[in-house]
Amino acid sequence: MLYIGNILGAIAILLFVCSFQLKTRKEIIVLSTISRLFYVLQYICLRAYTGAITDFIAGIISVFVVKPDKNYKKVIVLFLYIVIVISSIMLYKNFFSIFSFFAVTLEIIAIMFKKEKTVRMISLLAQPCWLIYNCYYMAWFSALGNIISIFSIVFALYRYDFKKIQKNTCN
Repeated sequence: MLYIGNILGAIAILLFVCSFQLKTRKEIIVLSTISRLFYVLQYICLRAYTGAITDFIAGIISVFVVKPDKNYKKVIVLFLYIVIVISSIMLYKNFFSIFSFFAVTLEIIAIMFKKEKTVRMISLLAQPCWLIYNCYYMAWFSALGNIISIFSIVFALYRYDFKKIQKNTCN
């Protein structure tokens, strides 16, 4: 199962890295949500159940966040986040279990923002948490992918956000 899990992780990270190169918030969230499906399957194969559950529920939250503003959206997101907290407590295995919780929390916070720059910056903070979690559970492709994601997000921040600021200040 280690090999299957790592292959699924490689697919997940490819999709995740590509998501931050997309221009709009909706595109970023949709592709990263698709990548979550592969992460969930990977974590199940690797018996990293906290990561599987937190990623699965975060994927559901992502679907609601992409929808146009609805009155019920915040209530559902809050309820699902509480489910993440409870499941993280119930599935707590060791110190490393906490890192998937922190990573998913940061990613949920990130997608709640409207500006792509903020989505990218907060998502960048989640990557070291996933890196630690993935190394502990021997999700090697995902760990490598976390490192690549850090560079991808920094590149996207430069390309879409900081380069634009430089252009505006030079004019």
